[in-house]
Order: sequence, then C-alpha cells, then structure tokens
Amino acid sequence: MNRKLDTFFFYFPRIAMAIIGAAAFIFAAWFCQFYYLYLNCIVMPVACVLGACGFDCACQVVRAYRYSL
Repeated sequence: MNRKLDTFFFYFPRIAMAIIGAAAFIFAAWFCQFYYLYLNCIVMPVACVLGACGFDCACQVVRAYRYSL
C-alpha cells in the first residue's frame, strides 16, 4: 500500500484511542464527585480499562515515532 496511508492507518486509531482513554478518565474523575455508588461501580472500572488501553496506545505511538526518526 501507499506509505502515507499505512502511516495513517497505524497512527490514527492509536491516537484516537489515547484521546478516548483520556476523556474516559476525565469523565470518571468528574462523575465520582457525585455519590451514586451503584453507578460508580460501573463507570470507574470501564474508565480505568479505557484509560489503560489509551495509555498503551499512546506509548505505542511514541515508541513508533521515536523509531521512525
């Protein structure tokens, strides 16, 4: 395939997942100020998983960018 297209298909999903993970973590931090404990039991684990996946994707992007230099 085209090199630019390959680069786009590598970086775009990972950057999008990193943004989604950060947004989920921020949303969970905001949501936890409310005392709906039964919802916090759902929101926090999902936000932690999305945040961990986003962090892993961000690490992959940084690592790939460093190796491309």
